[in-house]
Amino acid sequence: MPRGARLQVRDSDSESWREAESAALFAGTFLRISDPADLTLGDALVRFEGTLRLGWSEGAVCVDFIERKTRAWCDNLGGRTPLRLGLRELLAYMDDGVACVEAGSSSLEIACIEGSVRAAGAALEAGRFATLSAKGLAKPRDLTAAERQPRLIAGMAPRRLLREDFTEEPAGKLYGGALQDGLVRVEGPGALLAFDISPTLIAVKGAKLRLRYRVMDCSSIYVQFLGEDVRRQFGSEFTQRKQGQWLELEIRLDSLPYDAAGAGGEKMPPNLKLGKFQCYLRGERNCTLEIDWLEVVRE
Repeated sequence: MPRGARLQVRDSDSESWREAESAALFAGTFLRISDPADLTLGDALVRFEGTLRLGWSEGAVCVDFIERKTRAWCDNLGGRTPLRLGLRELLAYMDDGVACVEAGSSSLEIACIEGSVRAAGAALEAGRFATLSAKGLAKPRDLTAAERQPRLIAGMAPRRLLREDFTEEPAGKLYGGALQDGLVRVEGPGALLAFDISPTLIAVKGAKLRLRYRVMDCSSIYVQFLGEDVRRQFGSEFTQRKQGQWLELEIRLDSLPYDAAGAGGEKMPPNLKLGKFQCYLRGERNCTLEIDWLEVVRE
């Protein structure tokens, strides 16, 4: 949250507002804030300002708009957390997309950025804007530049799709490397640091790999993702000139080339399901690679 911003909560509309004391939020909680705040709901990101109520219904996280002019940027692209967006009897559903929604007194203004939003028996596709009211979904129009990049998302932290801190075994289990003092380590030329990604990661638009690592006596590392179909392998080699220092590497997933494609060939396609992360070590006989943390985020 912005410095000085205070998130207020209450458990029913008859209670007084109180300052949030915990990072955990539960179904039925009312939230109020005057400056934008980020919520992680399952693997979805919701940034909002105004007043919301959280809930759960039929496998979807419910985000109910309580007051006029409440706005929310909702991102569940490539995720597993369906969202239901509501204002009293008005309901819109997003299974896989990005949308910015603002509440009116008796309507929801919906800007669909990616994917699609379903409401009143119709679908609002990416790049389109429409108003949902008791009369249904109005005729869509194209988004404006301001609607594609609203003020609400200025300074927003990236949405985290995967994070491994290596303080414990990854959910998908290591099959290359060993945990040691809160990091994962491999040694020797040709050594492989690798783990299964569980649940499967979808390479959504804007996804980036970030990792903090350190090498010794190392000439290069080869960073690679494998699709669920392990024949789909995408990776790049990174020359290592700094030894013994903690460094951070950032790579757009859609910049990683197909292993068999060669220079200028096929890059990782959008929405590929990724099942494995691998990193090969190249260097002298005693070369080492340590990774402190690794994450995939969407910006």
